[in-house]
Amino acid sequence: MLCYDWLAVGGMETDVNAFQNGIGFEEFVGSGNGGSSLILLGTGCSSAVPNARCLINPTDPPCQVCSLSLSVPPEKNPNYRCNTSLLIDHLDGNGIHYYILIDVGKTFREQVLRWFTHHKIPRVDSIILTHEHADAVLGLDDIRAVQPHSPTNDIEPTPVYLTQYAMDRSSRRDRWLQCVRQPCSVEDLSAQQTSSMQRRKSGRHDQGGMQMVENQ
Repeated sequence: MLCYDWLAVGGMETDVNAFQNGIGFEEFVGSGNGGSSLILLGTGCSSAVPNARCLINPTDPPCQVCSLSLSVPPEKNPNYRCNTSLLIDHLDGNGIHYYILIDVGKTFREQVLRWFTHHKIPRVDSIILTHEHADAVLGLDDIRAVQPHSPTNDIEPTPVYLTQYAMDRSSRRDRWLQCVRQPCSVEDLSAQQTSSMQRRKSGRHDQGGMQMVENQ
């Protein structure tokens, strides 16, 4: 079993008085010790928070949550939330970091700009998609910015783990997703991820699920 520290939360309910008193959001949550960590990139609904409609056509009285979303900067504001997403930063026994992303929703680009830059996350090694809805998959096109990069395009595709149903729906919408073979079971995921990491070191790749490749 892996033990993780909590580094940052991109939108978690807490005492608003802490922010009004000048306590930074991440300072309020706490920081890790440099080992493996979990970074909550977003904890909001599909439309995210604030809801744009609440701001451009406010009710009377106005929605308190959406009104407070503009009171302090987003990175310090528990009322400003992107689509639900989690990044696992796993530090292995050799001191190598592996980055596993769970869900890539409509707000993924904003999450990268806000949290990847802040925590110096250089890439995403693999992806888990919990379902096929927009708040979990519509940011996949922006994964290109965080895939391992090579000027000669001689790098491995990014493995994606998901259910058969989600695979069928996603591959019809995004033709640049290629099916490698049937997705693995939940029980096999940890073992396959470890095997994939070893293959990356040896230069081989035959990962299950989907892979993300550039159109040639």
